Amino acid sequence: MVEQFNIDMSRPLFLYLAITLSFRLIMKILLSLLLFISVTSHATDFYKVPNVQNVSLKAMIKDSDSSVLIVGYVGTPISRGIIVRTDLSGDTIWSRSFEDSLAVRFMSVALSFDSSRIIIVGNIKDSINHHSGLIINLDRAGNIQWQKKYSNNLLSYGFDDISFISNSTFAVTTDQDVDPAGLVIMFDSAGQSLRAYGGCLKCDFAAPILLSDGNLFISGSEEDLMLINTSMNFGEKIDTSLTVIYWANRYSRFTNNAYGNAGKKGLALADGGFIFSNASITEFSMSCTTYRVDSSGHVLWSIDGGPYIGNFLNGDYIFSNNNYYGGAAGFIRMDQIALGYINYSSSDGIDCAGLVTDNGSILGISSGSFFRFDSVSCNMFNLNVISDSAYNFPVDPISATGFGFFNFNSFSTHLFSSPGINFYQDCSINEVKENTKKLINVFPNPAEGKIKIELDKNIFSIATIRVTDVMGRICVDEKLSLPENGLLEFDMSDFPKGIYFIEISAAQYSATSKLVLE
Repeated sequence: MVEQFNIDMSRPLFLYLAITLSFRLIMKILLSLLLFISVTSHATDFYKVPNVQNVSLKAMIKDSDSSVLIVGYVGTPISRGIIVRTDLSGDTIWSRSFEDSLAVRFMSVALSFDSSRIIIVGNIKDSINHHSGLIINLDRAGNIQWQKKYSNNLLSYGFDDISFISNSTFAVTTDQDVDPAGLVIMFDSAGQSLRAYGGCLKCDFAAPILLSDGNLFISGSEEDLMLINTSMNFGEKIDTSLTVIYWANRYSRFTNNAYGNAGKKGLALADGGFIFSNASITEFSMSCTTYRVDSSGHVLWSIDGGPYIGNFLNGDYIFSNNNYYGGAAGFIRMDQIALGYINYSSSDGIDCAGLVTDNGSILGISSGSFFRFDSVSCNMFNLNVISDSAYNFPVDPISATGFGFFNFNSFSTHLFSSPGINFYQDCSINEVKENTKKLINVFPNPAEGKIKIELDKNIFSIATIRVTDVMGRICVDEKLSLPENGLLEFDMSDFPKGIYFIEISAAQYSATSKLVLE
């Protein structure tokens, strides 16, 4: 059960929040004034798709030998799990698929600290829709060392994410879409369950982050049983035995029938802090937030973006921007001192399902592709440069939920290996295009209400118009057909005075212009 706290808004906390919010708004307005019209269209360094259909790629990690491991599954309704090792150019080194008479799904992958073992987690679904958790231990060549499925009584459990705690122990989280109660489970090197933590209904955990002091940070989400239709996301610092809780903080609360999601495994930092993400999800939308937190759990900065996180050698961070449902994602690059960030939008309609970094480049997967963006521009549209580093989320203590020893029954599975998938180059979108011509002209500017937007009708005959304010809130988002004269008329008389950004996008082109409404 979650403890409830009443905050007296007359106290200094309210004044502090008001000052930080005002500063955030001022910073956004000042930095927005630096924007100018920019039109650039790029494709990826490479964009590769599998040689079979119905592929769902779910996770990727980078190995120390300049390769990456990608896992997922292929086929429906009877699926088989897949793992592919590729080099950093996207060429397949080896590939395996593992199948049974039952449906097999691989959800995540991890390497032991000495890189000698590969652990894959997922689930197996039988003909009556009952799920069992699945763990497979492979050597570096992709050969099975042991394989087990896990169950507890008649309940369904699936495994979602994994992280190594030491060379001999690893932690697995259960799948929110399958299991009745979220768990973090510790296993030894032979796959024996040692201890579980959690067990709260309608809760979800991300895989633990091993901190520089040897303890763990676990983020999660839980339905607030004291408030109807309300969920919260939280984080806890806990020891590696899953018994001692050092602190627990609430980071956000969601209402309006939204439910929380723990996001993905974060990054531990040398100063004892960490970066992690969480999300609020409704039937029609998803909103991710990424936090930079110090060793005591206090937020230093936060951005709208996530849940996938990476970092570059120069200290910059990269985040996926999966704040969408049924559409393409983008990426956010933030400098190491968090003065501001660049928001990129993918020209290739990529829905990010995982990312890693290679020097200054981004490698990632979508549900059905493997891609790489270069280090200079990320080969994406640069939407804007803004900052909200001055805003700190308030955190409240929460009561932790957990219990002691909890053993799963394990059984050997009978998965057998067969050739997996390979990636091939999709050259149809690999051409890089540049366009410096001014494709959008908004006038009058400044304006008092009605404006005209002049466009190149050869490019924007059918396009999408999006109008946002300086806070990034979407005011207009709709498709349109361009008149023969290439001139759109738009009435903004009902809009509040201020600065707006008008973005017109079509195919692989996008153009943005700033408008001052007086």
